[in-house]
Amino acid sequence: MEEPMVLAANGAEGELEVNPAAVEILRGVAQPVVVVAIVGLYRTGKSYLMNSLARKQRGFSLGATIRSHTKGIWMWCLPHLCRAGHALVLRDTEGLGDVEKRLWP
Repeated sequence: MEEPMVLAANGAEGELEVNPAAVEILRGVAQPVVVVAIVGLYRTGKSYLMNSLARKQRGFSLGATIRSHTKGIWMWCLPHLCRAGHALVLRDTEGLGDVEKRLWP
């Protein structure tokens, strides 16, 4: 993959919707997979850390304000940088504690 893509996002009714294109990419990975996922409070550098793990300047989108930026669950499939013949799947998640996120209708 050239860049990250949404794996799952909140639907109009608040339900989690899986992106079929992302699932197809994951199904197409034939080599062993190393998955790295990150979870934490919003605006704490999760996306920045994932870009660093990919050794890329750009990739997962970074916010420039104090507002939560990443929405849903994103993934990025890359060749593993240290293990030949392995795929690396980075998963970046929406931050916890976003004050703009409604927890109930």
